[in-house]
Amino acid sequence: MRNLVIITSIIDTPNKELSYSSVRSVFSRKERFNQTKKTIKSIRDKILNAKILIIECSKFEEKDKKEYEYLKNNSDYFYNLWDMKELHEMIFGKSKSLGEGIMTIEAIRYIIRNKLEFDNYYKISGRYYINDNFKYDKLENKKSVFFKDKNHNIINTTLYKLRRDKLILLHDFLIKNYDKMCRCIGYEDIMMLFTNEINDDNCKIIEGAIYTSGLVSVDGTKFNIDIKGI
Repeated sequence: MRNLVIITSIIDTPNKELSYSSVRSVFSRKERFNQTKKTIKSIRDKILNAKILIIECSKFEEKDKKEYEYLKNNSDYFYNLWDMKELHEMIFGKSKSLGEGIMTIEAIRYIIRNKLEFDNYYKISGRYYINDNFKYDKLENKKSVFFKDKNHNIINTTLYKLRRDKLILLHDFLIKNYDKMCRCIGYEDIMMLFTNEINDDNCKIIEGAIYTSGLVSVDGTKFNIDIKGI
């Protein structure tokens, strides 16, 4: 299986509040960069036959040259949305789900424009990393795989896997649900709706298992549910 892993990343977050938090990130640019380095390493360690596409939206000046070079040299594809100023209000606005959705839409458009070849599309949120509970051989199949919160009817969006033939469906679904994202409805809720649209024999939803770890941006708390196996 050829795997394309998308990292949605913002190394340099603006000092703008979210709908649910007056603090967007408690971490400095340097801390966020180092966390994203760990994201990249975990992909290389855990997912076989993986190519990495980083979707970034940060300004890189001369003093940030080492960051920029690291991200380019340690990914297979690097796409920075910073110069697309028309996207800034959506990516950096109060709605975190809108920012995530817009970056995902742009990632899919990049994939289509550049005719990238792969069998499976994995998405992982920048700064999170794949933990030791993840077993690649359990996901090496032809199914889309999502992880559902066992206590709420939502999808964990820090990591999911999508069949290639469902990529356009995701793009069109996000466009169709633009209004929900603008209204700050959680991306986890929106992705639950998406799985309802593709919930067939080729879509597997696993309840309670989360294979990513990291620190939550708004308060620095740990994110890690230690459930082994799939």
